Amino acid sequence: MKLNKKVLSVGLALAMVMGMTTGAMADATPTRPDTTTLVTSDGTVTIQNTMHIDKNLTVPNVSYDYATTYIAYNNDTSKITEKKVTVPGQKTITFSSTDTVSDNNTVVKSVLLDLTKATAGYPSAGKYTFEIVETRNETGISGTIEHTDTQKYEVAVYVENKTADDGTMDRYVKGITIYNEDTKLKVNGVIFDETYSKNDSLIVTKTVSGAMADLTKEFEYTVSFTSIPKTAPAGNTITYSPATKVTRDSAGNYIFKLKTGESVSFDNVPVGTTYTITEKQDRDFTGALDITYADGTKEATATAAKGVNITATDKLIKEKKTGTTGTNEAKFTNTFEDITITGVVTNNLPFIMMILVAGASILGFALISIKRRRS
Repeated sequence: MKLNKKVLSVGLALAMVMGMTTGAMADATPTRPDTTTLVTSDGTVTIQNTMHIDKNLTVPNVSYDYATTYIAYNNDTSKITEKKVTVPGQKTITFSSTDTVSDNNTVVKSVLLDLTKATAGYPSAGKYTFEIVETRNETGISGTIEHTDTQKYEVAVYVENKTADDGTMDRYVKGITIYNEDTKLKVNGVIFDETYSKNDSLIVTKTVSGAMADLTKEFEYTVSFTSIPKTAPAGNTITYSPATKVTRDSAGNYIFKLKTGESVSFDNVPVGTTYTITEKQDRDFTGALDITYADGTKEATATAAKGVNITATDKLIKEKKTGTTGTNEAKFTNTFEDITITGVVTNNLPFIMMILVAGASILGFALISIKRRRS
């Protein structure tokens, strides 16, 4: 009886060990992953690159290469020689200046990576792990490209055995899983993101005209920048010069004064930003405003009567195009209406006196001559 209890105890212990071992083996067995967007169960993978760019910008000429490396078989890096697989060649996605930016400020491109047979085929059933790495070719661009995405993805291809119609054994790709190597989390696809932005400037200039205008008079301006693109770099700061002329109010508006011949420049303004500018008018001056753009275009002149403020609303900071010489500029011209002269101009008085004296002399000489004749 005691022996039977001992045998029973040993049997239970062995059963527990076998159960634990079986569980561990089950955990190591590849299972079919969830089917998700951009991932197909046949072993093809779509590599997608989305460039976020304001629609007022020209798409830069850049390209991105994607190399695929076979790194492990059943999570064992030492098995890649034994379970040799020849991977597909490098894939490339290219953006160019002829691309059209969508209304949601993106350009989306993709390329297909076929891991169905990994070129030479899979030698046996199991889990084959690949790494996809992005190489960025972004030299020579005039703007800024920011990256918040990973440059590496891990793709696991699950291969299972199957019986062909003729009774022979074959293999097929049952499914794949994709992991972001930065977060180590399962993701829906091999997706890369690039954010392109570019800055330009806004110049505000002042001209006063009129022969009798006070050229020392200053006019006050208020500038506000609105609708700054979401693609602008984080921490981008608009600067201005001369810095001593400009102040900021509680609402963030820029306040400054200019007299004829002076100007203020706002720099590091993201292309696609809009601005509103107002000139506080003087009762003795009429106003005119010309808006020009960096792409060489301009708007019709806006005018204001004496004492009426002149405002331009939601004007765009545009990109300087290749071969153009334009600037984003607000040109203000104020004209003083000259006073009509109704009396004697003192500048001409000496000449008038000379004429009067000459006339009086002639008249006096004539009178003397007449008097002599009568005598």
